[in-house]
Amino acid sequence: IIADKGQVVQKNLDVRYKGVKALGGEFEVELTPSFLTEKKADGMADSGMQGALVYSRADFFGAVAGSSKVAVQYGTGAGAAVGESAGPWMYKDAEQLRVIAWGVADISENLKVSPSVVYSKVDSLYGKDNPKGKDWLGITVRPQYNFTRNLALQVEGAYGTGYTWGGDGSVMKLTVAPTITLDNTSFWTRPQLRAFATYASWDSKFKA
Repeated sequence: IIADKGQVVQKNLDVRYKGVKALGGEFEVELTPSFLTEKKADGMADSGMQGALVYSRADFFGAVAGSSKVAVQYGTGAGAAVGESAGPWMYKDAEQLRVIAWGVADISENLKVSPSVVYSKVDSLYGKDNPKGKDWLGITVRPQYNFTRNLALQVEGAYGTGYTWGGDGSVMKLTVAPTITLDNTSFWTRPQLRAFATYASWDSKFKA
């Protein structure tokens, strides 16, 4: 390491085991130890650990055709970022629990709906800026309706509430996106050409 040159680097060792069939789907276990080349400051983490349990289905939670997934993640120290790239800024006492559920429901040939829910609870993530026991809840719904196999309309509504930089509050958005696709009505078909307009609002504490 050359003093005062470059940036702190986080190294992750990602170990996964998947293929456990149960409850109509498949389970995957992940374990990710993290190591930093150096600490950025006193009190900040120089290592950490993240673990996850992921449950996937080839339908939308057994209700209709589609796909779905639930993930439970927990991390400490540099691993408290639970997969994000913020590890070098985590405090040694940082902890985060995150639960994510999402999927795509194939309601019909022309209508697909993709909801997602994210809940996280953090303790001392960035030291005093994330005190203990703070949580965040985010909900998103994106329906896609295909008028033809080449023209679709996507709408996405999202709402989040809880603690982030600046304090407790909430944020919301609504996006409307006419979409040109190839000869396919799949939610995942690519490439897509979209024109979109978004309306968003948020608490004044979130302006930063």
